[in-house]
Amino acid sequence: VTTNAMMRRRNLQVTEQLLAELEAGRFDSALTKRIVEGHSAFTRLLRASFLADQGQLAQARADVEASLEFARGNPVIEMVAGLLFYVTHDYQRALDQFTAAASRSANAARRARQLAISTAGALGWEHDVRELLEQAIADEPDHASWHAQAVRFHVRARSWQRALGHAKRALELEPNNPSM
Repeated sequence: VTTNAMMRRRNLQVTEQLLAELEAGRFDSALTKRIVEGHSAFTRLLRASFLADQGQLAQARADVEASLEFARGNPVIEMVAGLLFYVTHDYQRALDQFTAAASRSANAARRARQLAISTAGALGWEHDVRELLEQAIADEPDHASWHAQAVRFHVRARSWQRALGHAKRALELEPNNPSM
């Protein structure tokens, strides 16, 4: 048995113990504290999700903050943190986390940007949606989906010329895509 296999088995065992504690509502038991304080950002985010589900929003946000201290710069952790900030009603922090994640990793950038745009749109923050779309298009001018989203945005704003410009570009990029 390799060291990696032993570590994976141990991590799974610890995660199962933590889940059992959290599902029983024991957010501050000695076992929960030991696991959360001695491990990674993941354990704190896991507890934060249970706390948020129980309406303990301030405590959930505190765990999210602590998780970022463990793993700031990890775009996956930052996107999950953004989602948890959103469900705990810290909307600006959610948007900031998604934007930070997009800037840290080319691989995660598109998903993080989409989360930011969706969040801003759900909140009715049209100015932010416009800025985020403009930035996405500037960074990835050949990504047809950004142009398609810009079409929808500009149609809602009754900015017909801008919508038409983005529609033409989306169709140029993906002429055979029926969703364009």
